Amino acid sequence: MFVDPSGEFAISLTILGLIIGAVIGATAGGVVAYTIAKDNGAEGWELFGWTVLGIVAGGVIGGGIGAGVGALLTYFTGVTGLSVTKYSILLTHKVTILGNVPTYTAAATATGSGYYEISTKLYNNLTTLQRWDNNLQYLKDAHKLGTQFVMFPDFVIKHGYTLWLEFQYLLENNIHYILG
Repeated sequence: MFVDPSGEFAISLTILGLIIGAVIGATAGGVVAYTIAKDNGAEGWELFGWTVLGIVAGGVIGGGIGAGVGALLTYFTGVTGLSVTKYSILLTHKVTILGNVPTYTAAATATGSGYYEISTKLYNNLTTLQRWDNNLQYLKDAHKLGTQFVMFPDFVIKHGYTLWLEFQYLLENNIHYILG
């Protein structure tokens, strides 16, 4: 039930912030509660109870703060989360430009949008099928995290090319896009 056999998932910055904040808050809350209770003479089950209370309270407070920080990061940066695939970890954005290198990267940079980007070294080490598998997982994850796709071709979209495959995926899955 809690297994992801594909090793692929997307996580929003808000959820990531909640998890990190909860872990940090629970740890700090537990340590502080334990120390204060111990300094005030608590022992045994009483010490255990105060420590657990500190862990729970710290986790709730830390999780809330972490979720807020994650939401603020999304608001100010446009980064919505992470796409974790078999081959890479990529940032997802509120707006993602799809198109031809270098045209779409320039459009994304100029507008503060995101784009699918893996390192040249990784790209060269993947087969054509692995490249598309990674790209497709990114599209799925970005869509799950609320990305608005913008198609930015600077040429006729050719059958079988990556941009054509991306366009087909958007059409087949009724995913709204903007032609830029």
